[in-house]
Amino acid sequence: MLEISNQQNMQILANRFELWLDVHLRRFFPDTIHDLGEQQYLSLKQESLEQAAQLEIPLGQSTCVFIDLIFTFGPFFYQSPDCQWAVDLIDRTAWDDPDDMVDDLYEAAIEHLEQQELEESALV
Repeated sequence: MLEISNQQNMQILANRFELWLDVHLRRFFPDTIHDLGEQQYLSLKQESLEQAAQLEIPLGQSTCVFIDLIFTFGPFFYQSPDCQWAVDLIDRTAWDDPDDMVDDLYEAAIEHLEQQELEESALV
């Protein structure tokens, strides 16, 4: 009988997640991917996975949400002066759970986009 080690199993799951992530990103960010070109897209996807790992975000929904934020606001958005809302949140909050950090970043991103939309509509 073939035995799969825990490490092999984790690699299989990571590979399946990356395949699913690719389908997800191509579905929800086709214009961004087109503008980037295939090689830059693949590089950004890999860099995004690495950023999530550095922040100890577990593979799964939180990683996907975090990468969606990267594809929306740019790499290292949480350190960028262009995304001061994210920088402020990271600077003033300590999380015990990386999933909570991603949830808070997502909520702050929604608030930021809604505010931006209100400001743009007021100009019309």
